[in-house]
Amino acid sequence: MILLRWDENGSSRAALIDAYSPTGKVGSLVKWLRGIGVGGFTFVAVTHPHLDHLFNLDGILSAFVGNVEYAWFWPGLNQAAYVMYFNKLARRFPNSPNMLGTRAAAVSAFFNECDRQFYGLQLGRPVLLPVRALSRIYPVAGASNGMDVLCISPWEDPSMRFISLVGSGIRAGGVVTDTHRESNLVSAGFVVTYGASQVVLGGDMEEANWRPLLQSCDCPIFSPCVVKVSHHGSSNGRVSGMWGAAGFLGKDRPIVVVTPWNQKLPEAKVLDEIKSSGCDTYLTGQQRHRVEEGLSRIHIRVHEDGRRPDVVFLAPSVKRIQ
Repeated sequence: MILLRWDENGSSRAALIDAYSPTGKVGSLVKWLRGIGVGGFTFVAVTHPHLDHLFNLDGILSAFVGNVEYAWFWPGLNQAAYVMYFNKLARRFPNSPNMLGTRAAAVSAFFNECDRQFYGLQLGRPVLLPVRALSRIYPVAGASNGMDVLCISPWEDPSMRFISLVGSGIRAGGVVTDTHRESNLVSAGFVVTYGASQVVLGGDMEEANWRPLLQSCDCPIFSPCVVKVSHHGSSNGRVSGMWGAAGFLGKDRPIVVVTPWNQKLPEAKVLDEIKSSGCDTYLTGQQRHRVEEGLSRIHIRVHEDGRRPDVVFLAPSVKRIQ
């Protein structure tokens, strides 16, 4: 879960990128959010349909009903098609180790809660929209006012590959395949610009999306002061040369945050690459045991004038490794 907070025109704003609660309860998360002054979200964004990015997010939306302006989700097909696909997938593979039934329920719950707030309660929010590469999700329209969020993934070819897999499973008589890993093909990534500072949030972007981004003539100029490493530090979550002796993409030495997954990621060789780049690197604790109580949390303050960020808070489970 990535929480963004900033001041704009004298008011405090917040945005949420992904969320995960393994217990089915979000009370502790909501209490923590309210305790630090979050009363709603300018936007909520779900990078892609994996449980560790959206499980029980509907509960957070419900807790802040009427105070969520936009909800963004991965691209490709509409919400009804994804609900149909994941439910069909769960029925086809009831004994899958990928918790397909739980994932189908989480996807349905997220979309249903958005529909309830937008249509059922007639609140006019949240507005539910799909992301796409090189689109701006904040502000949605008009000039930037010091804070700008650009979507940098997914790109056309990976998106179409995932759409094809989903479409073949929905089609009458079509073959439903367990596309658990392929959901990363549509993972969004974001570049947050705050004044003179830039933050890169990699989601579960893999090489299939990093490469077309970096090869595009419209690729933003990267000079981040903070990088949240994509796909938990896997070898396919980066391209060759991303971490080198001169830093990230050979330009900068940002503060780097790596989030483990299931005691399998990050890969040691990727951590070695990041450490050898000279970046100040932090490794959070295993998320599934610490989300509700004692959040494995790192708080980084980014300055509008481009000064190096400050690490304000580290939970005991967060380790500095460089």
